Amino acid sequence: MKRCPKCRRDYNDDSLSFCLDDGSELVFGPGATDEQATAILSEPPTKIMAAGGSQPAESGDGGVGSGAGEDQKNFVLQQKSVLRILAFAGVVAIIVLGFLGYRYFTTAGKHIESIAVLPFTNNSGNSEIDFLCDGMTEALITSLARVPNLSVKARNSVFRYKGRDVSVGDVARDLSVQGVLLGTVTHVGDQLFLRLELVDPLTETVIWSDEYEKKQSDLVSLQSEIAGDVATKLRERLSGTEIQRIERRPTANSEAYQLYLRGRFEWNKRRKESLLRAVDYFKQAIALDPMFAAAYGGLADSYVVFNTYEVAPPSQAYPLARAAAQKALEIDPELADGYRSLAAINEDFDWDFRSAERNYRKSIELDPNNASAHQWFGEFLRILGRFDEAVAEGKRSIELDPVSLSANSSYGATFFYANRCDEAIAQQKRTIELDPTYAWPVTRIADCYTLKGMYDDAFVQHRKAIELSNNGSGANWVLAHYGYALGVSGNLPEARRIAAQLLERQKKEFIESDNLAIVYYGLGNLDATFEELERGYRERSPGLRYIVCDPRYDEKFRSDPRYAELIKKIGLSL
Repeated sequence: MKRCPKCRRDYNDDSLSFCLDDGSELVFGPGATDEQATAILSEPPTKIMAAGGSQPAESGDGGVGSGAGEDQKNFVLQQKSVLRILAFAGVVAIIVLGFLGYRYFTTAGKHIESIAVLPFTNNSGNSEIDFLCDGMTEALITSLARVPNLSVKARNSVFRYKGRDVSVGDVARDLSVQGVLLGTVTHVGDQLFLRLELVDPLTETVIWSDEYEKKQSDLVSLQSEIAGDVATKLRERLSGTEIQRIERRPTANSEAYQLYLRGRFEWNKRRKESLLRAVDYFKQAIALDPMFAAAYGGLADSYVVFNTYEVAPPSQAYPLARAAAQKALEIDPELADGYRSLAAINEDFDWDFRSAERNYRKSIELDPNNASAHQWFGEFLRILGRFDEAVAEGKRSIELDPVSLSANSSYGATFFYANRCDEAIAQQKRTIELDPTYAWPVTRIADCYTLKGMYDDAFVQHRKAIELSNNGSGANWVLAHYGYALGVSGNLPEARRIAAQLLERQKKEFIESDNLAIVYYGLGNLDATFEELERGYRERSPGLRYIVCDPRYDEKFRSDPRYAELIKKIGLSL
């Protein structure tokens, strides 16, 4: 007989080594007393088996006594209890393993439906390589946007995190993505070393990583290889055609490609000097590869915004933009950006609104994840008074590019043009939360206060916008909106001062006619208003197309015969 030295329970089965109650090692000892037996029977039933293990132990007279019967009963109860515990443990194990398996396979890429590619980190200590890091990031975003059923966050949203020490969890929450792709670039001599990590933002664990090493002269093939590898990690089954689209190389000339990346690097700065440098880089890339469609597309994008950033007037910039966009599409009929640029030219300069809508839709069809295309299309729809559609496109642009200042402010402006000021104010306040130094949403809030007759509140916002723009002197459009508010509020002397300030600036720089027109309308000078708008018509000013949807122009303006004549000439009387 064996006994547990801890609980002093006796066992007739000498084959047992450990106590079934507390796990202590059993030792040989004298038989249990009645008191001990009574104590044991008061505990939960335990399994008491004969040495053979198949039958209960028998009594000394050859029959089954009352003690043996009780032991058998205890054994059966204990066996059921153990089975229940094992069954429960098995179910728990299955659930845990199933969850871990699900987490592994979903984060491994099978079910990732949204991803953010953060700006690649330059580990070289050489700022000259920044253009490569940014360019490779942007190119990978473009390539992954072609992966079926994958939402890829736009450049504007992810580049907000450049140089910032943020966790992937914070990024995922900000952008509502299921995966975050990180990259580091090291440049040594002519060699590029790139490390990629796909991270699960819920656990902040690496679920896939890889390293690449190539010469800088092999940058084009490196970019294609990376795009293919990442795409196949995110989607197991891709057709040959899909793989070809994802791995498509924009040019075979590595030097031309690097010049293109430099051009995009400058274009994204959105300043007059940088736009001129961008044009120069794009032209150099085209000289090395005359069939480089993306370089022509970059050239078109640059010329399209020349007017906005006061590089050149519309009459000079847009014809150049058209030639570049058409050449890009001639080389690559599936270049989504080419159709987007062509649509902007149709809308802003040609006033060919049917062609503009067709080309916007074509661009979105080719690249549904292009946030800028949805934003520009929404802006187009609002000038036609199709506000419900415009709101839908604006909302989609924000879903794709949640922290884009231009997309968020543009979305708020759509509510302003629809004369839904409370919604406009709420959206512009959300934009300001993203960047309190951005002047556009501040001015738009002021415009809403003006429409609501809350002039004192409007003036506070206008003055803030002036401080935030043009080094504190106020951008032209900021001053124009302020001048209108002053005029309609009855402060005519100050409104005239703003008009005089803009006329003085006009001697040195191009100022769109709609800026002066709205100031004159605030002053109640209808003749001067239409004179400026007629100048805009002659100069093909893009701002002219907003006279139909701008709620600041009221019935007095639209009942004037000159209004009907003007909108007929620009094609908005359809």
